[in-house]
Amino acid sequence: MTAMLRAEDAQPASLEGEVDKGQEIIDALNIVTDRMVDDVTAALAELGLQVAVTPQKSETTRFGDWRNSLAPMCVIAVCRMPPLKGQILMSVPAGLVSRLTDIFFGGDGEHASERIAFTPTEQRIFLRLADLLADAHSRAWPGPATPEVAAIETVRNNLRMAREGDPTIIQSLTLQRGKINLGRIDFVHAAPQLRGMFGAEDVGDDEPASPEWRRQVEAAMVHVHLPVRSVIARPEITLETLFRLAPGDVIPIILPATVPIIAAGKVLARGSIGEANGHAAIQIEHLEERNE
Repeated sequence: MTAMLRAEDAQPASLEGEVDKGQEIIDALNIVTDRMVDDVTAALAELGLQVAVTPQKSETTRFGDWRNSLAPMCVIAVCRMPPLKGQILMSVPAGLVSRLTDIFFGGDGEHASERIAFTPTEQRIFLRLADLLADAHSRAWPGPATPEVAAIETVRNNLRMAREGDPTIIQSLTLQRGKINLGRIDFVHAAPQLRGMFGAEDVGDDEPASPEWRRQVEAAMVHVHLPVRSVIARPEITLETLFRLAPGDVIPIILPATVPIIAAGKVLARGSIGEANGHAAIQIEHLEERNE
């Protein structure tokens, strides 16, 4: 869950002393945020969520301060959007995920359920929401961009987009249903990666990362969680049979010799279905070639 940043928490939009260039980037991002409203509203409606979306003015803060403002239970999509450099973090508070799930199933979204983990339904809604938000965000940029949700993170200390003291810029959208404030979605950028995107000079882009910084990034990457799935079967039935289905009916399926193992939309391996320690399992038999 992302805590709301108070005015006294926000840092001046200087971006390391370049006041004019920093404000130029802030102003440009505010335009991008305004452009996102209609697309995000339509994306939520596509999920069956009729809510009002309001843009907020972009803010600057230090990356460590923003990360520390997150609640222990959080959910963040790590997004890449070439040709934009680096990553964009899309943060949706746990309470907002809970409220949107409640609305999806016909509730009013007034109360967020308290729990220590997300339900499978909440996870599915967030994954779908993350894809829709990434698409809406890319369409709002001044140039063509190709969005990709690279990973989902739920442990705030694993986030390593920037160093603790690096300036970050936060775009925000608030969601409301009637008089109920559902929560706020944050789009977080490392300020240096935005230099040049809106005419600001790109400074220090070729400076090599320190060995310690590289070590921290590599250590963090191995702990990033990626959803992995497999397709066991895709049976086909006629529309007439579909209408006649009743509890107790059996839909026959043919188990394939091998099934795909998919992560981030790509087939990584193939394996056979079996059992391990009393649980259904897939034994990897073949790794797909990885084209870098």
